[in-house]
Amino acid sequence: MPYDDLENFELDLLLDTIFYKHGYDFRNYAKTSLKRHFKEVLQFAGKKHYSDLIPLILHEPGYVNHILKSLSVAVSRIFADPDYFAYFRQYVTPYLKTYPRIKLWIAGCASGEEVYAYTIILLEEGLYDRCQIVATDINQQVLNHAQEGIYPLALVKEFSQNYQQSGGKLKFSEYYEINDDYAQMDRNLLNNVTFSQQNVLFENTLGKMNIISCRKVLSYFNRDAQESLVKRFHNNLLPYGFLCIDKNDPVALSSLNECYTRMDSAFSIFQKKE
Repeated sequence: MPYDDLENFELDLLLDTIFYKHGYDFRNYAKTSLKRHFKEVLQFAGKKHYSDLIPLILHEPGYVNHILKSLSVAVSRIFADPDYFAYFRQYVTPYLKTYPRIKLWIAGCASGEEVYAYTIILLEEGLYDRCQIVATDINQQVLNHAQEGIYPLALVKEFSQNYQQSGGKLKFSEYYEINDDYAQMDRNLLNNVTFSQQNVLFENTLGKMNIISCRKVLSYFNRDAQESLVKRFHNNLLPYGFLCIDKNDPVALSSLNECYTRMDSAFSIFQKKE
């Protein structure tokens, strides 16, 4: 068997083992993305082949958590991509101000940086009290980190700069307290936030949403999974709701692209047509 075929065969066996042993389904993730992440896992384990990880998955109860951590969305920064958040604040929130209630789903929220960015904007625009926010991720450990809202103090200067560039109306210091060498985000920012462990590819019961934010997630999956996920988002969005994805995500590949109006060519914020 050629090396590439053997490597893919071993990877498929590993993914099947993770699914049948622990219930986490990565079988529709893009192979190139998986191989990049599993390279780090192999190095950490001191192993050479994907099949070498199978005994660890089967017989080491906590080892799957290391796999989940590796495959989670990369850690970001609060208000990373400030131009995006500035646009969201200026052009999306005026629509939201016409809604009596607002439901926002942040899919693939990782360690919570995007959650705090959205909650701060919604608070400053007078919308937070009417919001219900659901933040999901496949990895319970990173969800716990998001709920804790603890970030290294060394990053706060960057957070603050991003916040100001995104159109922040106060000082970023209003939203955290300093404890030793870390910053603790204001717990009140999570009053209307529910965190939930979920594989975004599976069916969910979150109900209809006004906004779905799934930035830096679609690129993890193969094309069939991307198409399936975009259809699911479409079904979960209310008419004139907003789908927010990464500017490099392939929503144009979807058969549903005619169902959205792209708000600006520089940002991947799409408004669902009626």
